[in-house]
Amino acid sequence: MLICDLIFLAAECIIGFVFVMLLSGSAFSGKTSAAVGSCIYFVVCFGASLLPYVLFRLISMLALFLLCMSISDEHRHKLLAYSSTAVYCISAAEIIVKNLMMTLMSEDYKIVFYGSLLNHIIILIIVSLAETGTVYAAYRIFTREKLDTLREMWMHYSFIMSAFTLIAGILVSFYPLDGSNTERTPIILAVSVLFLIISLVVTDFFVQICIAHRREKQMYILRSDHMNMKEQLAVQFRTSKRLQKIRHDIKNHLTGAAALIENGEYDKAAELLNEINDSADRLQPVLNQTSGNSLIDSIIAYKSAVCESKNISFEYTLEQLPDTRIDLADISSVLANLLDNAVEAAELSERRIVNVKIFAYKDYLTIIVKNTFSGIIKQQQGRLGTLKRDSDPHGLGTEIISEICERNNGIYKYRMLGKMFTASAMMKI
Repeated sequence: MLICDLIFLAAECIIGFVFVMLLSGSAFSGKTSAAVGSCIYFVVCFGASLLPYVLFRLISMLALFLLCMSISDEHRHKLLAYSSTAVYCISAAEIIVKNLMMTLMSEDYKIVFYGSLLNHIIILIIVSLAETGTVYAAYRIFTREKLDTLREMWMHYSFIMSAFTLIAGILVSFYPLDGSNTERTPIILAVSVLFLIISLVVTDFFVQICIAHRREKQMYILRSDHMNMKEQLAVQFRTSKRLQKIRHDIKNHLTGAAALIENGEYDKAAELLNEINDSADRLQPVLNQTSGNSLIDSIIAYKSAVCESKNISFEYTLEQLPDTRIDLADISSVLANLLDNAVEAAELSERRIVNVKIFAYKDYLTIIVKNTFSGIIKQQQGRLGTLKRDSDPHGLGTEIISEICERNNGIYKYRMLGKMFTASAMMKI
């Protein structure tokens, strides 16, 4: 029976490990490290199985989390949530099946589970199937849509699932080990089923929160794109009006220059032609520095025009950038959000200054944006918020920047000194 128990324990370890690795999106990328880690995980679980059930499950959850964290690039808070879910689903399925078998056979735990080798093997197979089915149900809930929410929400969910695991361990202490208290078995079975249903409902509710948060970010991006489009159209309208005026002035200057040339007043004609040349230079704003990246240069030129229309001093330093594998959408989103935040804050300050520097440093695309602000910073749940009444109040822009930087093996950070705010984003080239 010991060999059967070891096989059963190994199956539990595999079920939990596969569940977490599939959800983390890094399934078996490093097969050697995964195999070694799985063996270590099994050894830890085997040693912990000699301890009381509560400690055994909590240790197995911690071991699973540490194993997956060592071989996966997924965020720690997500791995902890996946690990706690896997261990609880396995625990709940095991408790339900064993209590169900005791209820059906009207016998105590030892007789049902260890009465004969055949019974032992059959029950272990049923338990393994129940564990697989329960974990698969949780997997289907998690994979309904891409999950995305705050770190704090993931931690709260992990705490809830850990509490369920603790309760499951306490229920095990009520297992009737002799025939004197078998009447408790149906009660424990009903409670176990109820808690499993509640846990799946909690998981589904958490997934709904993640979906709502992701849609909120999508709406934020759409609103930002809409506002940028409005600003761009306003800039183009002003440029068009200025172009009409300059074209009108050029036409008059050419008529005047032609008349002066006919009258032999060449010096005055030359002055008018120089004015025409100056007017032509003002038709299209030209960057005095370029990065070599057309997307970055166009965003800088556009934001420069926006700042000019809002009487904001806009200064920039662009260094030549090497070729990069960073997705253009990521570059655009990070730079646009940084500059949007800076312009928004500077517009409410007294000095109205925005300064941006873009360069490559140690294989990282680095964007540093400095801006003046009113001195008031609004924070909600650890995120920077905006002070504008008609804008998103939850700081989703900074969250998006941080996520993109992390996805590109970089980092986003900010600091405040007096009334100067500095934000820096780094992404691996």
